[in-house]
Amino acid sequence: PASDVFTMGIILYEILSGFLPWGGDVDSSVRSKLSTLAEGTQSTVYAYILNLKRKPPAPLDQSEAPASISDFVFKCLAQKPQDRFQSAGAMLEPWDRAVEAAKETVKARSSEAQTFWQQNFGEDESVELDRFKQVVMQRWTIADDAAKELATKVDADDSGSIELGEFLKHFSECSMADVARQAQELA
Repeated sequence: PASDVFTMGIILYEILSGFLPWGGDVDSSVRSKLSTLAEGTQSTVYAYILNLKRKPPAPLDQSEAPASISDFVFKCLAQKPQDRFQSAGAMLEPWDRAVEAAKETVKARSSEAQTFWQQNFGEDESVELDRFKQVVMQRWTIADDAAKELATKVDADDSGSIELGEFLKHFSECSMADVARQAQELA
């Protein structure tokens, strides 16, 4: 039923973001409610639906889920039951399509990131943070502190240099345009 689809939307949202669709960490009392919800207690489902009427779910960030996955989750969380998938079986094919589209998104981001790396660092497998920071500052015309913060985020192992693998992993989660926008916001 639609209530099970709604529950699946809540669970997927939490898996992707670490939060409930309406914000906040998931504590044990909420987990208990979600557990009860999963068992099919209709009154709990209605309480969550009423919450939806007051406040729409927070959007998922592109780094948490590509648009195809986000769209799927939000269809599960639709306020009106008739706007959701009508059964778990009805979710299967759209889920497969969403996952395939997400894979394509990640491939495109990775290809874009690979091109950026080759244009700016050639065949180097690793670059010092300062060099990376300078390229980023020139590319997106951002301030030194914003470039430094971005470089620190990409340097996942805190080695003081950015390896190609770290760079590609970071940029498989978001597009170069997203990174440029985030860097501009930091400036």
